[in-house]
Amino acid sequence: MRVIYLIPINADLMNGWWNILKKLSGNNLTNTKRSDTTLQLYNEFYQISDKEISTQLSIKFGHNIKVWDAFLNYLDTVYTIGNLSPAGANPGGGGLDLWTDKLLKLKQNWFDKSSSDQQPEYAPNSIDKNNWKNFIDNHFYLQYVDDEYELSPLTLNINEDESIVSFLDQLSGRIIERGRTIEDSINKTIEFDTIPYNSIVLK
Repeated sequence: MRVIYLIPINADLMNGWWNILKKLSGNNLTNTKRSDTTLQLYNEFYQISDKEISTQLSIKFGHNIKVWDAFLNYLDTVYTIGNLSPAGANPGGGGLDLWTDKLLKLKQNWFDKSSSDQQPEYAPNSIDKNNWKNFIDNHFYLQYVDDEYELSPLTLNINEDESIVSFLDQLSGRIIERGRTIEDSINKTIEFDTIPYNSIVLK
């Protein structure tokens, strides 16, 4: 059976990588623009193995090699379907640009508010706009909540390498698991609708 994933250009990354890299580098990147930094690092490292890249990043920015191994593994997941969501459901994460922070904003500013206090810029334009559980289910966000549909935040101590590795491994794991959940819908077409805040439509 053929599976079609329709992902229009308004699909956005749930968890970013740029702010995490800035944190890991101690804000010591030569360029402040993401595109410039990407090009610079590509030119430095594209001819060497991932293991050597981790070693060079460790020398350049600190942290042990395991941290950079975990970061490179995370990069492998960033642009996969498990880390994509309708742009309209993405209010901006700030900080480390994490999906847990973005969901918290949506929950606090819409789902937890009475109708008179809801902020319209956070309004999901879909049938689940007033139901947190349906919103989570319909967007395949179960990896970001517990059994009671409470948010499951990730913790990071940027000064402890073990904490960084654990954080990145958990983040990668959530993305991979969500991607597999989507792929398991093999008898359905998955469409990231072009309507802002709309749910993924399963057909």
